[in-house]
Amino acid sequence: IGASMTKLDPLIRTVAGRPLRVATMCSGTESPVLALDMISKSIEDFYLKHRREELSGEISTNEHVLQIEHVFSCEIEPFKQAYIE
Repeated sequence: IGASMTKLDPLIRTVAGRPLRVATMCSGTESPVLALDMISKSIEDFYLKHRREELSGEISTNEHVLQIEHVFSCEIEPFKQAYIE
């Protein structure tokens, strides 16, 4: 896993300090936002344990390695709106 995770270094350097902003236009697309949050947490756990020192000049110790910002979600069907609330 470690070797695979280090392939993310260019991405981490590029987005350092800036969130990946996500918006969804129907309730079914909400699940990728949840998955992105879990992926972000896994990446952060890995980098905190193994890579933070190597990237310390590029990533502040108080910022997230990969931030996901859920901007908004919308749905026209009232019964589906309950899911995204």
